[in-house]
Amino acid sequence: MSEYGQVRPASKAPWLLTLIVLGASAAGGYYLFEKSKASQAALEDAKRDVAELTAAANAELARSQAEAEEEKARIKKKEDELDSMSKQLKEALGDAEGELSSQDGRVTLQLVDKVLFPFGEAELTGGGKKVLSKLGNALKDFPKKQIWVQGHTDDVPVSEDNEKFLSNWELSATRAVNVVHYLEDEVGVDPGRLAAVAFSKYRPVSKHRKNRNRRIEIVLAPEEISIER
Repeated sequence: MSEYGQVRPASKAPWLLTLIVLGASAAGGYYLFEKSKASQAALEDAKRDVAELTAAANAELARSQAEAEEEKARIKKKEDELDSMSKQLKEALGDAEGELSSQDGRVTLQLVDKVLFPFGEAELTGGGKKVLSKLGNALKDFPKKQIWVQGHTDDVPVSEDNEKFLSNWELSATRAVNVVHYLEDEVGVDPGRLAAVAFSKYRPVSKHRKNRNRRIEIVLAPEEISIER
């Protein structure tokens, strides 16, 4: 038979190649699909993480803002209380010579010695008792405040023939104690709030005006020590 008469079987190579290509495409498509699913899941996880972090940050911000508002309100209340105390003490002081100041939650009233005592003495004058009566009644309006009565003198030594006081320590201490006794015994201030403190000449407020250093200071301070009952 001539070569033109021979019939050759069709080659399988193109079909096989097609199958390989289709298989590879399917595998590639499945891989891309799975990878897309994984990426989508990772994206969703990331979104949840961001949402949780945002919620936590917002909660912390809200808490901080609330604390700031509470602190602001506390400071305002404290300032109002100090203003109220200062106003009442000033009204009670009247025309008597004294100075009021406030700092760190404390109100301090300075009274030069002549308002309460004769020069160099520790016994209260009649005028001094009147001043303390008015001040004591005002002090009772603030039952949560401690009352520190502090005695101060100038740097002039007590005379050697003074039979009452050996030094300025005794003079400042006796004056403070006498004020405390009057506030407790005559005005009715709670003695649990009272304290008498002596500083002698060692805490002056003026270098040139000795009369300002001879003084009684009444300090209203926050209650620092609580006693269990």
